[in-house]
Amino acid sequence: MSQNFEPIQVLEIELSEPIKDILPKQHEDGHDYKRGRALVRLFGQSLGTVDFQYRAIGLSAAEVAHTIWSVLSAEINLCLSQNSLPHIHSLNVWGIRSVSKPQCVKDREQFLKKAPFATVVIATRNRPDLISNCLNGLLQLNYPHYEIVVVDNNPSNNATAEVVKRDFGQVPNIRYVREDRPGLSWARDCGLAHAKGEITVFTDDDVVVDKNWLLEIAKAFTVADNVGCVTGVFVARELETEAQVWFEEYGGWHKRFQRRIFDLKKHHTGNQFFPYNAWVCGSGANIAFKTEVLRDIGGFATELSTGTPAMAGEEAFSFFSTLTRGYTIVHEPSAIVHHTHRRDYAGFKRQVYGYGTSTTAYLTKVLVSKPSRIFDFMWLALPGIKNLFKNHVKNQASVNHAPVDKPVSSLLRYEATYPDELMQIERRGKMYGPLAYFKSVLNDRKVRREFAAHNREQTPPSPNIAVA
Repeated sequence: MSQNFEPIQVLEIELSEPIKDILPKQHEDGHDYKRGRALVRLFGQSLGTVDFQYRAIGLSAAEVAHTIWSVLSAEINLCLSQNSLPHIHSLNVWGIRSVSKPQCVKDREQFLKKAPFATVVIATRNRPDLISNCLNGLLQLNYPHYEIVVVDNNPSNNATAEVVKRDFGQVPNIRYVREDRPGLSWARDCGLAHAKGEITVFTDDDVVVDKNWLLEIAKAFTVADNVGCVTGVFVARELETEAQVWFEEYGGWHKRFQRRIFDLKKHHTGNQFFPYNAWVCGSGANIAFKTEVLRDIGGFATELSTGTPAMAGEEAFSFFSTLTRGYTIVHEPSAIVHHTHRRDYAGFKRQVYGYGTSTTAYLTKVLVSKPSRIFDFMWLALPGIKNLFKNHVKNQASVNHAPVDKPVSSLLRYEATYPDELMQIERRGKMYGPLAYFKSVLNDRKVRREFAAHNREQTPPSPNIAVA
């Protein structure tokens, strides 16, 4: 851990409005921030993130505009082109005005008139404060008709049920259900079973959603043919510790602000390992499926979200199953959730180990589900498999964002400060992944047996109890 670490102020800047000065602001230890990271948007569309280094008096609006233009000029003009607006050659403090309503705004307004009914599933366990904050954000969504299903996963007490009933019991579109089988996939499958929406959307209890989050997700199902799944972006709510900044580097999701379309025909990543590296399609904190598609692929793989360490490979397997069934996946950068990253380094190390384990556990599941894929692994994907165990590449200088035409790679680029220890821990997790998978399969079978026995003893047999 660096002794010279400085917290990063998290900002948002909308370029269709006048750009403001960034004034000195104290972070929680009483010192002024010396740097910032801003999510930059134009007409509500996400362009990318920009890092700022502050002077003692902060930054003037002109300096802010200059820095944004130096980093995102290509993205700004691409957005203008997409909205049938002329290019600009510089960015001034007055921002970017349009005499007519931008096309993207018109598209949102038109879509809202015919938006499909959606189900938002929130899986939670023993975190009543977080779920309350998350639900308050979800109730502010700019979306005409949706329901929220809170799935309480194997709770040790009734705190979450009590909070939902007390604070949201009179809200007609919020339902609480309980799933006693432990594991995120069990919770998500429970939410899927209760979903009434045409699309089912999943996020975590430690996020605050953007007001247009659900709108942008639902609209993304229309941008390509046969879309079965949409993924979005999660950005940091705070960057107060080094562990939180390194989490930003892990996976680089805060840099992927280009819409991507994935399928097995026209929209290929160009990576030899695709679609086995299906994790490039998105993150589980911000995913959505056509409900019938997710049910068609069998929901989430329960054996990939149980065991020790906790795994998360069920998301990659759901992406892989979606692609191999012939559906398209869209990554939509304007569908944003604000995530509270883990603050402590010890906890982040455990998380990185779990992610490493998840990667190869998921690949093991891919092979077990269809053993003939071993030939793909041997002849087509071997270079990609080797890359899984290589050190990730480190940049020698900070990079603010991914270029517009940057290809999706299975080999990530971390900043120079990212600890070698974390890469080694991730590699150890990957080595353990196949064994972890088979242990988890045994545990999953045990859970199923115990649940079946419990069901036989109960009347009624369902573990799901609605309170609202």
